[in-house]
Amino acid sequence: MAVAKAALGVAVAWILAPYLTLVGNQIVVIMSGWKYDMSFDQEVFSIWKSLSDLPTALVQYAAKTALLSFVVLFGPIHEEFLFRQWLQTWMRSWVANPDSLTNKGLRVLGNGVIFGAAHISPTQGWVNVPIFCITGMVGVALAIMKEATGDITAATAAHVTYNGIAMYSFLSATA
Repeated sequence: MAVAKAALGVAVAWILAPYLTLVGNQIVVIMSGWKYDMSFDQEVFSIWKSLSDLPTALVQYAAKTALLSFVVLFGPIHEEFLFRQWLQTWMRSWVANPDSLTNKGLRVLGNGVIFGAAHISPTQGWVNVPIFCITGMVGVALAIMKEATGDITAATAAHVTYNGIAMYSFLSATA
């Protein structure tokens, strides 16, 4: 059953990734039209680029491997335990009827908003708006998977896959 849930998560990530990219790009276009400076990279991409300044190729390779491991594997696993397993379960305990559709919806939306807000950086200014929107939508999708399956297996697989797709897209664009 865990394999089926993980496969569901991977499939959802592959389906949603292009749409989330389109949404993010559209938000950037709109905000650029409003004269907001959208030229900053998301912090993880700035860090990646700065690793090329390290003294030797071996150190660069080790640092980039560590960053990829964190962004694609360890970060999503920890975030799923924090946001879906702990927070969403804790939010469930706030209400008398946690299985009502209204309470599930509020829990999912609340989780998405908190997840999006957790990805805001105080140094990035208006670049935070598309980051908040995209990660908020990802948070909602992951929270829906947790509600639908009862555990975080599908959400974790989707999160790892989505972050992997995002990093692959970034690395392909900068290569």
